[in-house]
Amino acid sequence: MAMTTGRGSGGVSYSYTVTETYTLEEAVNKAGLGDLSPGDVYRQMPGEIQGEVNRLARQHYSREFISLNSSEQCQVMAALAAEIRMAKEEAEKPVSLFDALRLASDGKIDDLKLYDALAQDLRAPLDSLAKGLGSPDFKRAKPEARSQVLKVVLEALAEQAVQNAAEQGLALHNRALDLRKKGNSTEALDVMRGAEKALNEFVNANPSASAATVNAYCNLSSVRAHIGDWTNDVTVLLSAITAADQGFERLDKPETQPTFDRGALLHNRAHAAYRLGEIRRDQATLIQARRDVAEASEVFQALRQNEALQENSELAAKVENAITRLQPADNVNTGQSTSTPPGDGQKANTIQTRGETSRPQPSADGARAARVNIAYQNKLKEWKALPWLKRTFTAKPMPPTEI
Repeated sequence: MAMTTGRGSGGVSYSYTVTETYTLEEAVNKAGLGDLSPGDVYRQMPGEIQGEVNRLARQHYSREFISLNSSEQCQVMAALAAEIRMAKEEAEKPVSLFDALRLASDGKIDDLKLYDALAQDLRAPLDSLAKGLGSPDFKRAKPEARSQVLKVVLEALAEQAVQNAAEQGLALHNRALDLRKKGNSTEALDVMRGAEKALNEFVNANPSASAATVNAYCNLSSVRAHIGDWTNDVTVLLSAITAADQGFERLDKPETQPTFDRGALLHNRAHAAYRLGEIRRDQATLIQARRDVAEASEVFQALRQNEALQENSELAAKVENAITRLQPADNVNTGQSTSTPPGDGQKANTIQTRGETSRPQPSADGARAARVNIAYQNKLKEWKALPWLKRTFTAKPMPPTEI
């Protein structure tokens, strides 16, 4: 608003009643509450403040203040009181070094006076940069050179702030996982959302490709995958996949060259796709998760990242279990019926095995076939739960001929 802080804070007193005197701020507050007549307060205001009152009146009621009824005038005075409070709070906020340098760079405050107010250890970088531009020091540099120095310092401070946001995001991510592991699910989710906010600030401020940006997308895709996993939020899971894809776009190494960032992006995309496919009961998405987790495994093996490999193997087992659980539903997706034909209520249901439909023979014992099939499905589930590497050296259970 156009008011000055001094006047708005009540530096001048006015007699708004016969017996009492109030500062302007006190009078406006009382007028807003109806304890003083808004019209009387308005008439004793300086012209500048009356202009503010009329601005608020037009904003709220499309009329000048004097034409409003008493209730409307009280509302306008209450709005003015709120603006005075906001102006005071803003004026009382401490100005950071970054803000002061930005104001000096914009010409809103005297850069030489700011320099004189700085401690010696803060003047030194300004002097050093000024010398690099051919000046003895900052104070004796030409205005255009001083402006250039301030811009360089501002860019460096902004970059550092962004880098701090990325580091904060990673720290919060790891803390959230630890809290979740200890059973503090609610707090873990809040902390993980904080990590997402910090990492978002980083990637939004760094749109170009760089190692730091790729690393941030690795962490951001992991954060979103966990949030979506914990909350069953399909939208967040899709955004995790998008973050991983954005990380891939910024990788500067060929796909054939294994890097930890590539493995992490593959793993995180698989994590999000696994939960997305599980929630949506979408086998195609789960198959994509299987491909990503297998490729991530190859990367981590090549790099001998055993801890990452173990975590990736655990995810692979979850993916396989999810695919197995969806197998009966696949018949519906492919147009095949899983319903029991009329009159065959005692026969075993149709079973989907390795993409083929196996039906009980007319002479088979239905109860025995069901028991054999259950045993086979349990063995198959155990095999699929094995880590990826162990499965390659363990024979896959074969379906029994009885069914």
